[in-house]
Amino acid sequence: MAKQADDIKTGDLLETEPPRKRGRPSSSAQTTAQRQAAYRARRRELGAQGKPSDARLNVWLSYDAHAGLTRLAQHRGISQRELLETLLTSLDKETADQLDENQLDSYYVTR
Repeated sequence: MAKQADDIKTGDLLETEPPRKRGRPSSSAQTTAQRQAAYRARRRELGAQGKPSDARLNVWLSYDAHAGLTRLAQHRGISQRELLETLLTSLDKETADQLDENQLDSYYVTR
């Protein structure tokens, strides 16, 4: 038997709309990959001096090199990133100081 048209107290047996999902509407939600891509793009944006503020480095290290990196960083109380940056910039400066003017020009050519 069907519900009468003027009956406002009896509930419908068959819902006309599916139940709403909990939480915030997801019409413009980003996937994890989209959020990660946006994060990486923000990291690549130009810094204060007009050059990239950071560069992404993704490498595989030998077990011994990784263990050494971990030990050195822990021993000095700094992050692995700080340790790598310190070592690389120090070695870069040391190398540049040992080169003559002609060698220095070719050393700083970006490939």
